[in-house]
Amino acid sequence: MAPLLLLPILLLLSSPYVQAQQIITLGSSLTPQGPNSFWLSPSGDFAFGFWPIEGNTSSYLLAVWFNKISDKTVAWYAKTTDPDPALAQVSSSSCLRLTSNGALSLQDPIGTEVWSPEVVGAAYAAVLDTGNFVLAAADGSTKWGTFDNPADTILPSQVLTPGTKLHSRIIATPMAGAISSMADYYHRATLDSDGVFREYLYPKKFSNLYNQAWSVLDFKAPNIYIPRRLAAETNAGSGTCGFNSYNNLAVTNNQTTCVCLPQYSFIDQQSKDKGCKPDFQPPSCDLDEAGATKLYTLKMMSHVDWPGGDYQQLSNISKKPVPAALPDRLFLLCCCIL
Repeated sequence: MAPLLLLPILLLLSSPYVQAQQIITLGSSLTPQGPNSFWLSPSGDFAFGFWPIEGNTSSYLLAVWFNKISDKTVAWYAKTTDPDPALAQVSSSSCLRLTSNGALSLQDPIGTEVWSPEVVGAAYAAVLDTGNFVLAAADGSTKWGTFDNPADTILPSQVLTPGTKLHSRIIATPMAGAISSMADYYHRATLDSDGVFREYLYPKKFSNLYNQAWSVLDFKAPNIYIPRRLAAETNAGSGTCGFNSYNNLAVTNNQTTCVCLPQYSFIDQQSKDKGCKPDFQPPSCDLDEAGATKLYTLKMMSHVDWPGGDYQQLSNISKKPVPAALPDRLFLLCCCIL
């Protein structure tokens, strides 16, 4: 079903365009700091180069971003080719080289290659006004491009071919309600860290009528909770939010946030997807009824689903009828299950 969900958004994003080019010659290079830290597309709408990682001024990504807007936003970034791709991070003394043999190489301060598209023989490179950074052959054909190797975002005219995947980043506006002109708005579609694929737009020109920020135009799929049952059933945590937490969907803007259970707090305030830890010392279940009653409190929570954990199969439980103290005994049983 995934291709069927993506197809409508891809059709909305497609639009005729002219691929203006500004040649980047062999032997050119970029460094994270200084005047040569990025290359621009002819219109200046997009830049390709070193992008500083938020909260870490000494680490950089190799990225493509929207350059003309105040909220500069990454549309592509280099990642490793491991089975579980990770960000290709480098320090401030690193270098990106377009070598004399037509290869693109991201190197750390001692010259060790951190990332490369593993393509040689390019005649030149270019940042196109579509946001696509390409290594081109002498005849102008594309030998490698960021459009063919997406990260978490696709741009207008970019097509996801069969087998191509988007990988959301684990780092982390009102609905527009209609398709907006490509001439008046920047568009992007991103697989966000909460697992939702959203299409965004941003006005190219300042106006008092429109908010100068990325707004959600559409998103797929609205029922984001169904695939998370698999994560819960395989002990992978509570979907994208980790253990002891749940995901809250705001109806007004279709954005999701991770929320801790009562008397729990986030393991990492900067990465709330890692789950929550108890704010108390977990006691043993080896307690009598009186002791358990003093330690635990049952709280009712509405509209919360615990995938795979609604019921628990217990063994070696006596079938003897429970007398008058039924509520207390059930209370103790629930504590032990938790």
